[in-house]
Amino acid sequence: MRTKKLRIDCAESIDNGICFYSKCNKEYVAFASIDEEGMITSKWMQKNLYQKLLEYDTEIPITLRNSLIAFVLVALFILVVCKFVYPFVCAHYILSLRIILLVIPFILVSSFLFDHIHCSNDEKEKRSRRFHSAEHMAINAFQKLQRVPSLEEVKQFSRFHSSCGTNQVLFISLYSVLIFICTFIPDSAYPGLLFIIASILISILFRCGFLNFLQTYTTLPPTDTELMVAIAGLTTWYENETKEKKKSIFSRLFPKAFH
Repeated sequence: MRTKKLRIDCAESIDNGICFYSKCNKEYVAFASIDEEGMITSKWMQKNLYQKLLEYDTEIPITLRNSLIAFVLVALFILVVCKFVYPFVCAHYILSLRIILLVIPFILVSSFLFDHIHCSNDEKEKRSRRFHSAEHMAINAFQKLQRVPSLEEVKQFSRFHSSCGTNQVLFISLYSVLIFICTFIPDSAYPGLLFIIASILISILFRCGFLNFLQTYTTLPPTDTELMVAIAGLTTWYENETKEKKKSIFSRLFPKAFH
């Protein structure tokens, strides 16, 4: 059965499994893992129960990412105010903004590279990267086929994905540098035009996958084991997401009343 409207908006990999977040019911996830004996299990479970299984809070990276994106947007707003509204009183704010915008990409890229290169020889980290690749390959296959792929089918797809969280590091860095450059353009008309053109270009490059190179540090070619875990999780996600989508809007808004 082909269901073109189903999409995977959020997923993540850890050192022993892969989690696919539900889009229709934000409180549930499909989590597939493999134990020390090689047994693959896949469960449809509440998101808070899944987070208790982990040693870290999955909301922290998301909150940090959103905070950085919010800062870049605020920086852009301050830049517009300084250059177009009160240019005669805000010169020192522009200088401070330039310094901050230059520091952000340096810290992000440096910490990212140090963290992944430093742990590149750790076996647990290697396995997590293989699961990361399997997650991407399974999602790429599902988006193309609009169904759960077989093992042989999923092997044909790329281990890179344009919506990977890794790209957020580069995305925020590029926009910080772009706004930094815009602060040096004296003419009041050109900074806005440059920002619009550059934003469109960056979006196209990300969408087409030309800026996925940082994923070479966060992924490794997966084995059949990681791919089978990804397929098991995707199967559980697909079956339950299809059921959730068939429910009425009222049952999704008030799940306890329709339990």
